[in-house]
Amino acid sequence: MTESLKYLAYLFMIVDHATYFYFPQFIWGRLVGRWSAPIFFYLLAVGYRRSKSRHRYFWRLVCWGIVVELILLLLGLKFPYLNILFTLAWCLQSLVLVHKCPPKFKLLLAIACCIFASLGHLDYGWYAVITTIMFSVYVPNSKWWWAVWVLIHSLAALLISPLQFFALPSPLLISAFEGQKSDLPRLRWGWYVLYCLQWIGLSLPLLLQTWAAPIN
Repeated sequence: MTESLKYLAYLFMIVDHATYFYFPQFIWGRLVGRWSAPIFFYLLAVGYRRSKSRHRYFWRLVCWGIVVELILLLLGLKFPYLNILFTLAWCLQSLVLVHKCPPKFKLLLAIACCIFASLGHLDYGWYAVITTIMFSVYVPNSKWWWAVWVLIHSLAALLISPLQFFALPSPLLISAFEGQKSDLPRLRWGWYVLYCLQWIGLSLPLLLQTWAAPIN
């Protein structure tokens, strides 16, 4: 069961975004937020295995990504990268491509997918793709898997942000929650709606402050 992980990832994400907008001095909020992305990438890897139609899954992510970008545009929020739904869509497509590819070309194709993610201004860039691929072959007790995982986060700390290194223990959290029964309601497409609403909710105080400001 992955429902508990979805709630947890959303909670971490909201803490991260709220800290970014309103409490940038509280570094702990950004540290907590570093756990959300790996959980989302793990859930995508699970969805890749379980989905009845990866084609529809991909276009659902793209379409909702467009909706979110329109909402961000209307709210006046500008970021140097596209929202996470486009990242997830490309990660899903990367899994499809890599798993269909002949073994001798898998590594090269994975690298190409990582480069595209970074050049395409996707949130988390190459880190998102390689993390998703890692979770698609997740072996909790494998020393080799953990060695590569540590290497990835060491590079992410150098190339993306030192904060990203704090996502290193996220597989332990995932293992702790994965497989547990949950009475939490399954929101299905409601998660996409919540993702839209959290941007509106977070930006509303800023908009009200702007509207209330006196005009000189």
